[in-house]
Amino acid sequence: MKAKFVLFIAAGLFIASCGSEPEVKKLEPCDCVDLYKGEDQVQKTACDDARKVEAFDEQFRRCMAAAITGRNPEEVNMVKDDEISLTPPADGVYKLDTKGSNVQWKGSKVIGSSHTGLLSFAGGKLSFTDGKLVSGDFSVDMTTLTDTDLPTEERGKLEGHLKSADFFDVENHPTASFQIKSVESVDHKAEFQGTLNIKGKEKVVTGNAVLASTGTNGAVISGTLIFDRTDFDVRYGSSKFFDVVGDKVISDEIMITFKVKALQQN
Repeated sequence: MKAKFVLFIAAGLFIASCGSEPEVKKLEPCDCVDLYKGEDQVQKTACDDARKVEAFDEQFRRCMAAAITGRNPEEVNMVKDDEISLTPPADGVYKLDTKGSNVQWKGSKVIGSSHTGLLSFAGGKLSFTDGKLVSGDFSVDMTTLTDTDLPTEERGKLEGHLKSADFFDVENHPTASFQIKSVESVDHKAEFQGTLNIKGKEKVVTGNAVLASTGTNGAVISGTLIFDRTDFDVRYGSSKFFDVVGDKVISDEIMITFKVKALQQN
């Protein structure tokens, strides 16, 4: 009797397992970055189909840029309205499109909250030779500094403080600039060094970027750089210069995520 009982249980488990479908993992945009590298054509086709949905494709391109630059996908500032080809732009000089370009900034306390915001470019240009980025000059309008994470009633107070002499002293230094000095690139991935000028102080900083083309005469660079604000006499809340502790300490590092869109000059 015991043997029959055990056999009955085993048979029941077998039937139950046959009747249940295996759990299928939902395809995520970032999955496709690795799947496209593989040999499984079925999986690649599944990604092709998924990317027909605009929101999925936008996040996929963000994931691809993040994988190339080594950043978190949410930190990548991609162009939404362009058909992007991850191929080097044609050789020539490109004038920055100030309306299609911007800078995202992120600052945080060592313990606790962080803030994010935007800045607009005042102008700039890029140069490509032999399919590689060789130089670039950009100016940023510091008067456009805005916060994007606070409620409206709190936003103005933070923006006013950041523009004050405690931080970026925008009244006396309305423009910041960046000049690319050297670039090392492989395909559409680039690491660059350049001179950052804020509040009249200069410092060489390093960043990375994805180079892409839009149409026959457009270029897009999306990338990230991190700088130490105290190198530019922005000392408020820094533990290097003030006796502050805990959640009163503001991190010295500011992360910049930029999107530069430019058009080739005739």
